[in-house]
Amino acid sequence: SKAQIKSQQECVFDGEVRESNITMPKEMYPDQKGEVRITVKNVGTCTWHPRDVELVVSIKTGPSGAKVQRDELLPSSSEGLFPPTTLPGESASLKYSIEAPYYLGSYNLEFTLMYKGQKFGDSRVTKEVKIVPKK
Repeated sequence: SKAQIKSQQECVFDGEVRESNITMPKEMYPDQKGEVRITVKNVGTCTWHPRDVELVVSIKTGPSGAKVQRDELLPSSSEGLFPPTTLPGESASLKYSIEAPYYLGSYNLEFTLMYKGQKFGDSRVTKEVKIVPKK
């Protein structure tokens, strides 16, 4: 599904986030460190400016099937994922470090573009990481 935001400047905020453009470990063991890399594309007509546009990551479901909060799998609140200035048609790459939690099972991370707190672009884009016992 898609959401577009029309701004005062009459341009449109729209973005592309594809599962195929998200790279992260498929399996990790507790305490293992890894990295998540995401490429987002500005497919609207507004230029994205740092701090106005943010890629928000949340955990849609944890091992129990319910929404959970595991900070180890999310960008630290201090860093946030803010694309650099990105012109219409351009792509930006973002990355952050993760550490596998102790609780085993599957975690589905959800990636959402926000403009000043409002969602836009592709939504419900998820990627799974499975936490398995250390061999």
